[in-house]
Amino acid sequence: MQRTEQEIDALLDKLQSAYPVPSPRSKLLEECLNAQVVIPYSRGEISESIAEFRWVENLKEDRLRASGQTPLPSPSAPANESSQEPTKSSPEPDSAAHADVIMPETESPGEFSETAPTLPLNAESEEAAASQEAAADVKSSEASEQTIPLDKVKSEDEATDAPQPAPPPLNLGQVPTDAHQTQSGEVLEEQAGTPVPPPPPPKPFIKPEWKVLEPEDQTDPVDHEVSETIQRNEQWKIAAASVRGRLHAHKALWRDDAYAVGKVDDWTILVVSDGAGSAPLARIGARACADAARDKLTELLDGFVPSSFAADPSDTSDLGRVKTFLCEAGRASLYAVQREAQQRERQLRDFHATLLVMVHLPLGDRDLVAALQVGDGAVGIYTQDGNCTLLGIADHGEYSSETRFITTPNIEREFGARVLFAAKESVVALAAMCDGISDDFFPEDKRLVELFAGGEIEGMKFANGDSVDGLLYTVAKEEDSGKALLEWMKYEKKGSSDDRTLLLMYRPDLVEKV
Repeated sequence: MQRTEQEIDALLDKLQSAYPVPSPRSKLLEECLNAQVVIPYSRGEISESIAEFRWVENLKEDRLRASGQTPLPSPSAPANESSQEPTKSSPEPDSAAHADVIMPETESPGEFSETAPTLPLNAESEEAAASQEAAADVKSSEASEQTIPLDKVKSEDEATDAPQPAPPPLNLGQVPTDAHQTQSGEVLEEQAGTPVPPPPPPKPFIKPEWKVLEPEDQTDPVDHEVSETIQRNEQWKIAAASVRGRLHAHKALWRDDAYAVGKVDDWTILVVSDGAGSAPLARIGARACADAARDKLTELLDGFVPSSFAADPSDTSDLGRVKTFLCEAGRASLYAVQREAQQRERQLRDFHATLLVMVHLPLGDRDLVAALQVGDGAVGIYTQDGNCTLLGIADHGEYSSETRFITTPNIEREFGARVLFAAKESVVALAAMCDGISDDFFPEDKRLVELFAGGEIEGMKFANGDSVDGLLYTVAKEEDSGKALLEWMKYEKKGSSDDRTLLLMYRPDLVEKV
């Protein structure tokens, strides 16, 4: 309800007679809200009147300021009333929401006293200014009465202008003569040459040591490290190795990686599977994946020769069958893990594992290589010209830390798109590895070449401090290359502590020329 100024004044007069206590109008209306006497108006009506009264008062002040005049406080208002009333921009309280709110009592009895004497708004500031002027007059009169001999002033000026001797140099363990604080906050006395206590010697750095612990759960044990050397044929040789990571050894966990090597006719089959560290039976899933893929490809590739592609590289019809074989190998791995889960009555996610499958076939002066990759890791081909071809891309899920596994739902629908081929001349070596090694050469498309032919690989050292060189300069030159590969994989690199598995297939005759 909107009231005019005259209606508000009439309402205030009625309230003044119903609650006859001398008070500013807005203060009177606020007190009426909590009054213990019966008044002829409701709380909502009084609260509404307060808002209208303040609106009118603020409007009057705005008009005065606009005309260049300074609004003066009401002579009946206490000097501190302005600090109690809300400003013009403050929202008014809702009458229903604040109907039962009780204003807190003030510590100063005279703060809201209705009989407290009133002072002009600038009374205190004028009195303080007068006191400061009187004090200034007294100081100036005292200064005018003091006299200083002229010769005394001259001598002091000359003394000030004279060069001062430099302080003597401090000895070791001494401090200036001024008072100062030590690092602990203690104030030393002003004594010349006060010795400062030497700081305590720094504590020696203790390098944390990795523990090597055995797993408490001895069911389904696996070896912590394995290696083997395989003479594939007169031209090709294979070095295979897998070792438990330092983090798994420190936490008393099993090695979760697995690999498998197969051969049929002139085909060579290399399989690597990396069990997820978060899956309690990942080592079982990895072993099942690797063995199932190798066995399935051994069955499917038996007697198959891509003769049309060998005769004409533009005819890729035979490669379609190889692609189908790799997809079937992936499905075989998935079914093997599903059987393990059913037999053990466990969830499929308890067997999470990645899968990398590579097949190789020599075709005259070229080598045909095909690969299926599910999850992280890498497959690389190194040729005599010093180039490295990455056959496959380490993929992740929707989030960067979510790795894809052979057990990922509906992953089999993606197998066809994950198969890649390469036909290369002068191939020196092939390698399939888990992420425990490939991550140390990130980004793989630029740095994986160092794995084969790098010299003093950056960031990698052996435990004795020796530098780490590429596999073709070290491992491939050893007779027992499998054992040499196992020792090579024990290099140290900051932030690298996962299981490491690598299969290296190479031509010793071409290695000598690298």
